[in-house]
Amino acid sequence: MNDPRPLLEAAGLAGRGLDEKASVEIGLDEAPSISSERTSRLGGLPPLPEAIPWPSHQWPVASIASWPTWAQDELATARAAGQVFERDGKVWAPIPFLAQLDLAEIAPFDLEQRLPREGFLLFFAAQTIDAGDRPALPFAKATCVLLVDGTAPLREPPPLSEPGPSGVVKWAPAPRLRLDLSFEEQQALLATVDERGRAAVRNESDALFPVDDGSLHAPPAGSVALLRIADRHPLISIGDASWLTFRLDRAALERRAFADARAIVFAG
Repeated sequence: MNDPRPLLEAAGLAGRGLDEKASVEIGLDEAPSISSERTSRLGGLPPLPEAIPWPSHQWPVASIASWPTWAQDELATARAAGQVFERDGKVWAPIPFLAQLDLAEIAPFDLEQRLPREGFLLFFAAQTIDAGDRPALPFAKATCVLLVDGTAPLREPPPLSEPGPSGVVKWAPAPRLRLDLSFEEQQALLATVDERGRAAVRNESDALFPVDDGSLHAPPAGSVALLRIADRHPLISIGDASWLTFRLDRAALERRAFADARAIVFAG
């Protein structure tokens, strides 16, 4: 799968000298329909066992007095609506479920075996909060990724201050071409290829282990981009961002410590 030449040929781009600028990632394309919730998808309800607490933001109660007035007002509103609670000296705010990956579906495309061959990865995140942009609110768990066996009943979320996706989109994994082109090179190439080639050049859909193309949504050194969701779905909003990227330290990935993937990288 890491050889881009078959995909270059399929996209009508063979013989254009793009071999050294092409890479392959695991694309997550939208399937026409969803027949089962036990599949790779954006939205819906997670098969999260009741024994696992619903992922939440958390921050010390003692820190609230130092927050700006607008943030304290937002917290008061969420408290009144039952969307946050206090426990163990912390304030907790449950965060939305966004997506899941059926690892058995992914396995045929994960030739490097970076992921387990079975089970489900569940992705939770606050879509509109980037802790880096809001230093007054140092959320400790703005993101959570959990590995489960997928056999638990689908679970309804607790009251949320931010809604999750409003519908369900099935993801179909497939190898996808990524071209490391400047904007000018991309526009010149788009003018000379058919629709298959344009799709390969634009790379507009979601991806697992997206290729690091040096852009702002690439993870920092020592990290891996685990899942990238593009802000093109009517089901979700990522604020002013273009991408929502779950990243994980390489060492944590090797240990299968997916719960360490708590950072969201936004790029405008």
